[in-house]
Amino acid sequence: MLRFAKFSLEGASLKALAAGGASLAGVLAGGGLWYRQELLRHHPISAFAAAQLCASKDVQQLFESETVSTDGFIGGYVDMNSRTAVLTLPVQSANAKGVARVEAEATVVPANETRTSLDFSFGPDPLRWTLRHLEVVKDSPVATPARVLYSLPAHHPLPAWAPAREPSALRSLVSREAQALLPADNSLVGFVSFHVLGLALIVGWLRLRVRTERAHKALEALILLPPEPWLLRLRLSALEAETARAPPTTSMLTAPPKTTCTNDDFYGGPLDGGSFGKEVAAYTRVSSHMGEVDLLMHARRRGRGSMEWELVNACTADPRDTEAVLAGANHDPEAARSAIFQMVTAAHASAAGATPPHERAGRKPR
Repeated sequence: MLRFAKFSLEGASLKALAAGGASLAGVLAGGGLWYRQELLRHHPISAFAAAQLCASKDVQQLFESETVSTDGFIGGYVDMNSRTAVLTLPVQSANAKGVARVEAEATVVPANETRTSLDFSFGPDPLRWTLRHLEVVKDSPVATPARVLYSLPAHHPLPAWAPAREPSALRSLVSREAQALLPADNSLVGFVSFHVLGLALIVGWLRLRVRTERAHKALEALILLPPEPWLLRLRLSALEAETARAPPTTSMLTAPPKTTCTNDDFYGGPLDGGSFGKEVAAYTRVSSHMGEVDLLMHARRRGRGSMEWELVNACTADPRDTEAVLAGANHDPEAARSAIFQMVTAAHASAAGATPPHERAGRKPR
């Protein structure tokens, strides 16, 4: 997923990023609202309130029908911390439409009482949702007061995000279904801010990652070495040294780990300047039982005027570590070669300890 995102962002403009970000934010927000709606729809409070509304003679009289339905979007919230819940349910019949508001709060259940579907556990004591207030408002051209079916004194105050009985001027611009689908006004800001901030962090991190990878590839182009035979022989010697240095494991008894070459791209060059002077530091990408790694090599000539190269040190490194080290070179090829030399020397000393360095020879053709 991240590779696809990086590929998409590599050549993307700010306008394309903004459009893609807005689309992703819409998908995330839609998924969150759908999940919230599913939680409210299948909550026991919704089921009990819907059953009471459909069976109430007062509701049937108010909506002028013996058949009343509560199908549709449910609004409100259920908060375990404040031990309160406020839900709004659509109410409709063949002759009228309206909305019901149910308020509930959690109370401690005595140990000797029988468990019900409204019971739940949150903290040390068993709790039970108690529906303490239920009212219905019928839609009409003239504002009518709500018909209260029952109401008990509240033991817990409602939090700030409880839906208001009268919608705000902003919420009144949308339909009742949309009002139920969206969170309350004071929590909607936090809902949107959370998704926008999370999306901005993801896009910013991916954009930074793409820029870092671009800079790394540009630096590698400056220190690219041709795959000459002497480099290929040094790589073979380094692979043999790494295989011999690998600690024995139970898997090696049946299938020894193999390190294979994935390409012939070498990066690095001479340490003393000039056209391949006394020492060379380079790395290439190989595939091991741990995944793709960078094989780092440090080689030197056997003597003055000699065309033979000997492998002094070799080690494997995580490509991300190599990229991080080369990032400090600031697009300087000489600094990059020196960083490769320091990296292979330090890694080999840490891995080998007091063991003498492995030496293998290759010959550069005349």
